[in-house]
Amino acid sequence: MRMRKKLTYLFLGLLFMLNTSVFAALPSAKDIQSQLEIMQKNNQTDDNKVDIKNLEDTLVLLEQLEKQKQDNENLTQEIQHSVQELKKSQQSIANLKAKQRSAEQIQKSLANLSIQQMKNNVDEINQNLQQNSNRFNRA
Repeated sequence: MRMRKKLTYLFLGLLFMLNTSVFAALPSAKDIQSQLEIMQKNNQTDDNKVDIKNLEDTLVLLEQLEKQKQDNENLTQEIQHSVQELKKSQQSIANLKAKQRSAEQIQKSLANLSIQQMKNNVDEINQNLQQNSNRFNRA
């Protein structure tokens, strides 16, 4: 009796392992569609109708799965692009920080300028601000 029980468990275990390996690979939409067409051509029994509904639901699920895969790929690409843009922005910030001058340095450079030169500098800064503002509004 014990031997028979052990053999039964062994057989069930092997059967389970085989079934899980078969279910691991999803059928293609083409395979499901061909099965669906065959089922629809057959006589419409209650069991057959249930099977047809299951196949139709499976097709919808496979379509959703493909769409999700595509969405995941798009998001991955967007993340990679964002990482590159972030690195560029960080480099730009580092460049700006490197160009910063202390208040004392600015004061010394302004002390040597005439009023007309200061007005010209202010006009140039205003033009740059306007150009940057226009670029920002377009983006």
